[in-house]
Amino acid sequence: MYFNALDPSNGLGDLGEALPISLTINTPYQIVGGKPVYTLIGAPPGATVYWSSYKDGIETGELNSSYSQTVEANGTARLEGGVWTDAQAGTWTKIASVQTPDGQSHTAMVQFRVSPTAPATGTVPAATGTDFFSTPLFYLGSYGITPIVAGVGGFLIYKLFLSGKR
Repeated sequence: MYFNALDPSNGLGDLGEALPISLTINTPYQIVGGKPVYTLIGAPPGATVYWSSYKDGIETGELNSSYSQTVEANGTARLEGGVWTDAQAGTWTKIASVQTPDGQSHTAMVQFRVSPTAPATGTVPAATGTDFFSTPLFYLGSYGITPIVAGVGGFLIYKLFLSGKR
């Protein structure tokens, strides 16, 4: 059975319009000497990416900065940052704003920590969200599963496999 989550006739409404864009990082623990890899998902194809950064709650000077990065035709972008230095150790918030040629704007945020050394094995990553809905409930690999992602996934599993309606 083929299922299209973006088809409004499936009884779920138009999820393509309802779901916000998301921004993830390869790991919530970045190490000095390493490079961050950001993944933007659900953004308008062809949109330009602008970055803003805060370290330890203070603006870094990067405010709506463009590096000629654009979203791919499938609505995603894999964006690599520069090498972390000792001076950049701290708690970071990166905001990606994407703007389409017709002026529509969408924003996503990710938080992480840059450390001079790797965290101890078995250390549970600190919450990266700022409220209940953006704080991960658990991690799959380095990806935090938030209540919203878990809720949408649970609803889709119920609707597709458990409701008995086909």
